[in-house]
Amino acid sequence: TMKNQFAKIVAVLMVLAMTVSVFGLCASAAETTTEANTTVLLGDVNLDGKVTIQDATLIQKAIAKLATLDEVQAAAAEVTEDGEVNIKDVTMIQKWIAKFDDVNENIGKPMATADEATPDQPGTPDQPVVDPSTPDQPGTPDQPVVDPSTPDQPVVDPSTPDQPATEDQPVVDPTEPTEPTEPSEPTPAKFYTVAGQAGLCGVEWDPSQNKMTDNGDGTWSITFTNIAAGTYEFKVVENGAWGNPDFNLEGNAAGGGANAKVTVEVDGSTVVIAFDGTKVIIESVTAPGVEDPTEPTEPATKDEPVVDPSEPATDDETVVDPSEPATDDETVVDPSVPATDDETVVDPEVPATEDEATVDEATTDEATTDEVAPVETKYYLCGSINGANYACEEDWENLGEYVFVDGKITVEFTSDSYLMVKDENNNFLCTDGWLGFNPTSAVMGNYENNNKFHVAAGTRTLAWDAETFTLTLEA
Repeated sequence: TMKNQFAKIVAVLMVLAMTVSVFGLCASAAETTTEANTTVLLGDVNLDGKVTIQDATLIQKAIAKLATLDEVQAAAAEVTEDGEVNIKDVTMIQKWIAKFDDVNENIGKPMATADEATPDQPGTPDQPVVDPSTPDQPGTPDQPVVDPSTPDQPVVDPSTPDQPATEDQPVVDPTEPTEPTEPSEPTPAKFYTVAGQAGLCGVEWDPSQNKMTDNGDGTWSITFTNIAAGTYEFKVVENGAWGNPDFNLEGNAAGGGANAKVTVEVDGSTVVIAFDGTKVIIESVTAPGVEDPTEPTEPATKDEPVVDPSEPATDDETVVDPSEPATDDETVVDPSVPATDDETVVDPEVPATEDEATVDEATTDEATTDEVAPVETKYYLCGSINGANYACEEDWENLGEYVFVDGKITVEFTSDSYLMVKDENNNFLCTDGWLGFNPTSAVMGNYENNNKFHVAAGTRTLAWDAETFTLTLEA
């Protein structure tokens, strides 16, 4: 009947609709993929996919409380693997960039993540374990199982050794020797140049000139002589070409950053510019005829105080003028007056007995009248402090701001500063090598490498031990 035919047509349409739905669900499931885990390199603190000097700078900012590292960044920063992020990690990354040998060989390599399966891991939900002993598994012992989800994988029958290679899988004869690969060229060490105005650099903004000297401690420096008075702009350029990173007093200045500036007040001056791997440092500007403060003289020892005879005597130093009458503390002996019980008159014409000591033969227990109490030497902080140069003669009047009182001084550092210690006799004391930022202490002296005691911005209290020449960062 018409009614029965209509019912059959409806049933066929419903079956077709269900079939289409089932195939749609299968296709959607086949197209679902899992997102690969993000790979993090050891030392890549800023997570930009590479290990550069910017990663070392970010660790320095984190140590100085100027930046915060999340859990992943902190793990990438811990290149020394000593359990904490500190200045040693900064030094390790810098040495790795400079191709030193004594570094962690895992720097620049992917770090292990919690999602990576170990060889003993039985499998993840996205990677089921296949038991070849089950009867339902397709494939025979002579025919490996092929995952149908990888359509580009060709099926290779090992029973046909003469089977030609396909385009996607060339056949390699293991008996044929392979061509040896040529070793890659070693990456040349970085170098730095100073490019700026001709009055300072001799040529106008040419980064191929004025190569800086590598000091071997992570710093570079260059000296310009006979510079006329004026203000000059410049930058430090990596590997002597524009397009590479360039730097100013604040750090990386690439992309239109401000130029560094140095002011020379006297014609014929000498300018010393340094670079610590992250930013430019103006070491000194010295007028002609003035000793360069970056070349410290031999400091006085604790047993040999330096006394300036042109200085007036202090309270502890008494100057005796023999032409002046004696004071209450000085006794004048008149040989014409008879001696009292406590006085012994010595006749120089009578030879002295064994129990008598002549006036000219003072015993070792007797102090001579020429002895003078040592003068306490004043000491000051100097160097590049809050952007100002406290080492030049023209700035000596400012040293009163940074004098040690009872061996201590507290300073509000508004920017990273580079310190030496200077005494009132113009002896400059520096550190023996690069110590990083905020070292606990350092023995200061006349060292050839002329490094500074580097402190980060903040309120800092420093102590000075004049006997051991030790500078200590207390807070």
